[in-house]
Amino acid sequence: MTSREASECHICHNATTHDNASWCPGCTGIWQADLAFIATQWTELATAETKQTRFRRIGAKFLGMAAPLPYNPAARDCRDQATAVLTGWAQVLRAPALNDIRTLTRWLSNHAHTARLHPAARDIWHETRDLTQQLTHIIDRPQDREYLGDCDTPQCRNHHWAITCPPGAHTARCQHCGTTYDADTTRTQRRQWSDDQLVTQAQLVTAGYPKQTVSGWIKTGALATHGTLNGRPAYNLGDARALRETTAKHGRRHADHPDH
Repeated sequence: MTSREASECHICHNATTHDNASWCPGCTGIWQADLAFIATQWTELATAETKQTRFRRIGAKFLGMAAPLPYNPAARDCRDQATAVLTGWAQVLRAPALNDIRTLTRWLSNHAHTARLHPAARDIWHETRDLTQQLTHIIDRPQDREYLGDCDTPQCRNHHWAITCPPGAHTARCQHCGTTYDADTTRTQRRQWSDDQLVTQAQLVTAGYPKQTVSGWIKTGALATHGTLNGRPAYNLGDARALRETTAKHGRRHADHPDH
């Protein structure tokens, strides 16, 4: 494979850039968003770890305990595992000695290009994703955040996916410098970017589009081809999204008016 050929993403199987990296730009963004989530929820994990618990569960029953546990074992295990995993990968990527988890996650995020080129990139990505899921499960009420993209202020150029907001909010804020953004506009810009991406039929199915539906669109010409991707016919993601929305609207109209 030459340096000008696109390799396949080991995570979502989309084409990467022309540097033979293991992650495509989209999966790189997910990894950086996971690191940002771990950093922002680290204090919540500490709170969960020190929570007093007066009940233990056996089967479907909760039994009272004579004395509360002084800590939440699951939270402590999650903290220890997260520290070990992230510290280990940082050492593999030749990071300097870092003292706290926030500095560590920031360094990893800033060196995403190094991580995605490493032979163990697939393991790095999946282990970080697993940590995020464990952290979400452990924390009593994790604050839901929608990550909208990078802040465009000069002081935040090294902070990835810094613009966040609660799901559905109309105003977003950079979690580092505090700059506010119109969340609806930012979502639209992100969607326009994704709509321009080319994908294969297999990638559409992996993304949740029913296989028979996609095959029908292709057979009837409703979903037009736009060249090839990794030797396979390529389709515009925005075209597929529009067809799905049209199909959903038609289904709702039919449900409301079954005789028509």
